[in-house]
Amino acid sequence: MPLLPLLVSVALLGAQVGPRLGNHPVVYDSTGALLPWTSWPDALEREVNWYLRCPIENGYPRFVTMTFMDGGYQPITTRPNHRSFIPAMQNGMGIISYLKYFTWTGGGDQRLLGIARAMGDYLVKESLTPGGKYPRFTRSTGWRDQIPQRPGSGSQADRPFEIEPDKGGIAGYALALLYDRTKDRRYLDQAVHNARVLAANMREGDALRSPWPFRADYRTGEARGAVSGNMSFILRLFDHLIAGGYPEFRAPRDKLWTWIRQYQIPNLSKDGLLWVQFFEDHAEPDNRTAWAPLNLARYLIERKDALDPDWKADARSLIEFVNRRFVTVRDGVAVCGEQDYDRNPWGGILSTYGAVLAMYSSATGSLEYKHAARQALDYSLYQTDADGCPSDGAYRAARGGWQEDAHTDRLHNFMDAIAAFPGWGKANPRRIAVIAHRGEHLHHPENTIAAFQAAHEAGADFFEADVRTTADGRLVLMHDAAVDRTTNGKGQVARMTFDEIRRLDAGGSRVPTFDEALAFARGRIGVYVDSKAVSAEDAVAAIERHGMRDHVVIYGGAAYLKQIAALRPDLRVMPEAGSPAALQSLLNLLPLKVVAFDARDFNPETTAVAIQAKAEIFVDRLGRADNPAFWQDAIDRGATGIQTDRPAELAAYLKSKGYR
Repeated sequence: MPLLPLLVSVALLGAQVGPRLGNHPVVYDSTGALLPWTSWPDALEREVNWYLRCPIENGYPRFVTMTFMDGGYQPITTRPNHRSFIPAMQNGMGIISYLKYFTWTGGGDQRLLGIARAMGDYLVKESLTPGGKYPRFTRSTGWRDQIPQRPGSGSQADRPFEIEPDKGGIAGYALALLYDRTKDRRYLDQAVHNARVLAANMREGDALRSPWPFRADYRTGEARGAVSGNMSFILRLFDHLIAGGYPEFRAPRDKLWTWIRQYQIPNLSKDGLLWVQFFEDHAEPDNRTAWAPLNLARYLIERKDALDPDWKADARSLIEFVNRRFVTVRDGVAVCGEQDYDRNPWGGILSTYGAVLAMYSSATGSLEYKHAARQALDYSLYQTDADGCPSDGAYRAARGGWQEDAHTDRLHNFMDAIAAFPGWGKANPRRIAVIAHRGEHLHHPENTIAAFQAAHEAGADFFEADVRTTADGRLVLMHDAAVDRTTNGKGQVARMTFDEIRRLDAGGSRVPTFDEALAFARGRIGVYVDSKAVSAEDAVAAIERHGMRDHVVIYGGAAYLKQIAALRPDLRVMPEAGSPAALQSLLNLLPLKVVAFDARDFNPETTAVAIQAKAEIFVDRLGRADNPAFWQDAIDRGATGIQTDRPAELAAYLKSKGYR
């Protein structure tokens, strides 16, 4: 989308355009919240396409072989250290980024997989140590003009023959994922080899040192830096290989996890000195970083109870450690700095912060960090110029720079955030259906024509109607099995005749029939049919009598909906999702176009199944969840319809946000 039409569209929603942020005029909404300069899919597509145009040199796209690249795909040469290169981190995270983007975009563009393979090829062919205590191990640093890297090619703060064990974990894990996608054995072999070298060099960790040092001379194993804060990717590598049939890594894996649980996580509330040392260009022994705790939090959130029964509390402790030490406010946004010795919000760390907060919010259902997550990622989006060329940090206007911060350690973070909140990855606001729960029943008797009329006038797209069958076979609207709560009578609907029910006072109205509700709805509003006690044949016959086949959704149990589908396959049947496995079974059983969710099953794992099946998601937002924060959360999680007790307020909110 060109910038001018975007700014016009956000201005219509009350947005304000201010001074520049990164490479664009900054845009805020009417509340002062930062807005992206364009949609996420548009910005990400521009950026990836810019890298797909990168020239090939020595068999690789240039950004695969150099860390400091400018906006013209040329090496940056203003400082001597600009020759330096970080192959393991840059290409390891790049593989993860391109695999996730390839999947998110549908897996059709093989060029994306080609980029991931180029990064993997570089790691297995050009950046291995020759021998010693860490033989054929992936290098943490090198030089852009050395292909392959020479024996003494350590750069940045690494000494010539040093490697960083944790970076071998990053590279190994990425290569294992690349093998899973491509089945190219070279990638798995290197991943397994890195893991074996790590296991062979593992030491006892304690309150003063980690199971591997931050740096080691690959020839002798001589350590430098007692603590390496980033242990999560070695843990990932071991776990992945164990799951793939390599039980030899169980013992070192358990030993590592015990150290993390016994020493590293508790250290968050102490001096934080078990979270030091990650970045290749630093060697300060007291240099705490935000990257290591955030990436452990990411792994805990991904694995949940399978990894850590206390994952929620531990992930929150990791996030709060980062909030206390590294988060500042710039341009009205809470941004995350990298480390004690560099507090700037570089692209890699800022997008990591946003992604992990989003993942936590989605996994826990808590809105505590959600706004901060979106704002951080929107801030990072300002790095990307209109032609797709990113800088390495949105806090300054630039093109190019550190390629890890500009691109390879950013892209996957947007993918993780979109997986957490699929609505963030939509190109344009989509229409969200308003479903009035039992009609507009806060000011009118529920399940009555008056409530349905009010719902229609409030702007609802559907009213929900609860259908039951009387003793003499008539279909009436009543939520409860008995008439006691909503009328002046007593008794079970199924044991009363239609005439008996019709004589009752339902709050100044009569109890309506299903036919009357359908007749009112035709040409005005859709009907969400909650089939409390009605035969499939009777429900279908009533819907067809009123020509409402295309304007209803029918909620019920799986067996009942199967009967409906057998009678009329084109009717939209809508079961409760239940769980990922249950929903997958329902998809195999029924022709589902829409799925119902409530507070119990509206979670990322289950909604992902519906999204994959391209089914609409109708979710209840009732009681304490019936407010703008939870409405927006539902939209961000992928909802296409929201059932509410406040249809007028929801319709107004959706209109203000461009969803209507």
